[in-house]
Amino acid sequence: MPVSRLNQLMDSYQLNAGRALLPKITLKQLSVFISVYQTGSTSAASEQLHLSQSAVSSALTELEDRLKMPLFERIGRRLHRNDNADAIYIQAQAIMSQCLTLEQYHQYQAGRIHIGASTTIGNYVLPSLIQQIYGNRPDAKVEFFIGNTRDVVSEVEQLKVDIGLVEGMPRPSDSKLIEQKAWRQDRLVVFAKKDSKWLVDITPKRIDKKVSDDKDRHVCYELTTQQLSNTNSKK
Repeated sequence: MPVSRLNQLMDSYQLNAGRALLPKITLKQLSVFISVYQTGSTSAASEQLHLSQSAVSSALTELEDRLKMPLFERIGRRLHRNDNADAIYIQAQAIMSQCLTLEQYHQYQAGRIHIGASTTIGNYVLPSLIQQIYGNRPDAKVEFFIGNTRDVVSEVEQLKVDIGLVEGMPRPSDSKLIEQKAWRQDRLVVFAKKDSKWLVDITPKRIDKKVSDDKDRHVCYELTTQQLSNTNSKK
């Protein structure tokens, strides 16, 4: 069968795919055919595929019946491929290659994660998270994207990343498209000099840190949001 005619048949199958047509040719038959084509005998193919010779002969006969044409000329113990076999071999190899790719797809995707992170998280938080992932899954494959919150949300919407980590609130319109969960709480730290009006009426908290001079002992101040609001109003 000419290759052009075979391509026409393949196109016809694609047009009829919506009619739930299931091919009667099996992958086993194609594997047997490829092996016989390459080795030239059913006995060699049976050794290569770890099948009995009768199973190989039966699969090859079934394939020829399905195709309604012979693929080999049987001369003695050898099988000599004909023009039909040459055309079918090209298509059979393509089909088997695609099937092997599908089988390996899960292995390729397993352990792969795409993370999107806003700038601050990407620079200061994400590295330790990635380190934890590799600690738990040494075979993991982590890919990441760093941008502003809007860009990260956009990447999530377009399914370009599996998860987005941001410290800003996404736009209200995004709430209908993606699932949002609080994953960490941030702390606001205020730096000010000792006599700053920001620290009026705020009791300092000493830091337990050994220093050479007690006068230089470090102190810090903890402000609630209400206190911070009050100090801001004193400006």
